[in-house]
Amino acid sequence: IYSEKEMAVLLSSLANRLQAHTSGGEEVEEEVLLALEGLLTSLINQMSTFGTAALTSDNLLKIVDIFSGSRKIKICQEIMEWFRSYKKTSDAVLINTLFDFGRNVHDSLD
Repeated sequence: IYSEKEMAVLLSSLANRLQAHTSGGEEVEEEVLLALEGLLTSLINQMSTFGTAALTSDNLLKIVDIFSGSRKIKICQEIMEWFRSYKKTSDAVLINTLFDFGRNVHDSLD
């Protein structure tokens, strides 16, 4: 189990590497997307261990934005589902982040 600081370093490193890779207009390979999806699912399942700091991280948002279509929607739905069991919050950054995820899901509906 990772600490909050270790998770922040991991997300930062991943986001920087992905940004460097995609800055030339290159697509992210399918294998990388599958690995990232698994990592994000694991992160979401362990979020209660280290709090919501990872959820409000700009780096997490950058990583989620790498995805598109149904994969991105699935990740957003998993995050929102996890938050349903979370205690009430008045953290404006967390609320804004959840609105972003909710908007992604809403915009996918026809």
